[in-house]
Amino acid sequence: SQSSFNGGTVHVSALFNERWQLMIDGAQIAPRVAFGATTAFDAPIAGSAELHYRTSVLRYLLLLLQAFVWLALLIIAANVSRFRVRLRGVSSQSIKLLSENAGQILKSDRQDK
Repeated sequence: SQSSFNGGTVHVSALFNERWQLMIDGAQIAPRVAFGATTAFDAPIAGSAELHYRTSVLRYLLLLLQAFVWLALLIIAANVSRFRVRLRGVSSQSIKLLSENAGQILKSDRQDK
């Protein structure tokens, strides 16, 4: 976000990380460790300030990997293969009529259609 800045020290209540960037009127201010663990910027100049965090490309790769893992787990949970087995089983079965007049039943059924 961008705001007006009069100069001084900016403290970010996050663990120190060099990915934090403070820009004042286009000039980049280097971060430093504050209070032993957090991030601070000493900015002696006034101007328009912008604070950004540069996200690592590795984060996007890990998010993509996580999406593939979730997709794989959903496929395993759905167990799509069990539906295929049931459909194959139905199509491969044959029906045998156990009746003396089975031929007449089939013949009359075909004529009705």
